[in-house]
Amino acid sequence: KRISPSTINRDLDVLQATYIMARDSWEHPVRPIDWGRHRQPVNDRPEATLSPDEARRAIEILRVRNLDLADTFELTYYTGVRFNEAATLACGRVNLDKRFMTVLAKRKARQGYRERRVWLSTAAVALLAERIPADAKPIDLVFRLINVRKTWEACRKEIGRPDVRWHDLRHSHGSLLGELGDVMVVKRQLGHTNVQTSM
Repeated sequence: KRISPSTINRDLDVLQATYIMARDSWEHPVRPIDWGRHRQPVNDRPEATLSPDEARRAIEILRVRNLDLADTFELTYYTGVRFNEAATLACGRVNLDKRFMTVLAKRKARQGYRERRVWLSTAAVALLAERIPADAKPIDLVFRLINVRKTWEACRKEIGRPDVRWHDLRHSHGSLLGELGDVMVVKRQLGHTNVQTSM
């Protein structure tokens, strides 16, 4: 599998930070490196977001074809969770009374899972209250996602947005949240390590 330019650049950032640490803090003699020469050009694909009307239309289409996928889409739009975070969400990790859920975040294939708290809006609480039965075991998954790719691709085409990726629902949530004006809220909700990512 080809490594993306973004991945190479992120790894270079780590190497550069270590190199600078060795030079400045540890006073280790190092040769100067032109880091810019090693950076890869990144495809400047504009971030796509879905308006509330487009999201509503997509949910209507998905409800007819795959209810679990429709509810996963809706929760992602309401909370900004990643697809794998929603897909691995267990009933015992949802606290409706305190309005949060704890997701297992895994951004990259070689990373382990880490827990992340996500706050729930009133709409997200209502959605999850309908999804989680009273007799559910804590380990039961909230969503049963099987064969979703074709359904999602057909839905994108039907709403006239074949360019939209599932991850863009996360961007949509972040954009709507950002309109409220507090970037730290966006950072906390989306679980960003760096506020620059949120901005």
